[in-house]
Amino acid sequence: MTSSSGGWTLPSLGEMPDEPKWTQWPAGAPGYRVLPYDWDPRDFNPNTTTDPANPLEGGRFHPFVSATGVRVATLYVASSLTAAIAETLLHDLSLTPTAHPYSLSMSKVRSHRFAILTPKTDLRLIDLAGAGADRVRIPNELISWCLREHYPISRRAAHLLHTKYPSAQGIRWTSRRYPPQDCTVVFGDRVGGSARALVVEAPPMRELHEPGTEGYPTLEAVMVEAGIVPYP
Repeated sequence: MTSSSGGWTLPSLGEMPDEPKWTQWPAGAPGYRVLPYDWDPRDFNPNTTTDPANPLEGGRFHPFVSATGVRVATLYVASSLTAAIAETLLHDLSLTPTAHPYSLSMSKVRSHRFAILTPKTDLRLIDLAGAGADRVRIPNELISWCLREHYPISRRAAHLLHTKYPSAQGIRWTSRRYPPQDCTVVFGDRVGGSARALVVEAPPMRELHEPGTEGYPTLEAVMVEAGIVPYP
């Protein structure tokens, strides 16, 4: 594999161990999604070969294709609403010096809601937290915590992990924006369809954009902690 960052190169399949460090998304355990207003909570990211047409518009571990050349559908959750908000709504805060405080558009927030999902059965995940990343020869800071411009490499890492470990139903790593909370990506081709694999806790879509809505106290707490001022 030729993809590299700072002199580091992704391992070949033969250089990876036969078994990764495994973890689980246990049956009944909540996972939190902050998602566009018009999405269904169990919608996977588009997985056609033309959507997204620009690969830079995808996510950390999508889009990628399977060993047979089929685009793998993906679904992300976080272990807390705090982490889901930080990873979604605060994802692209500037890392370079900027005038403070940071600001967050509430119109952006209004275009999102959150949902709580639970798996019907234990989902088997590759653990990239801590030494689990070292075990598979894929350093956490270069994949799980890399910046958007390095997403093409982290997606190729997802392809490697998906190919090497056919029983893996997803990947778990430590949130870059809100450690030590976890993030998980689920492989759509390994869970038998989201309607059968995942349960949406009622109410299915929950608001967070203004005082009095269910998610606003968490949103407000995150903004205060990060020094973010809301604007219309």
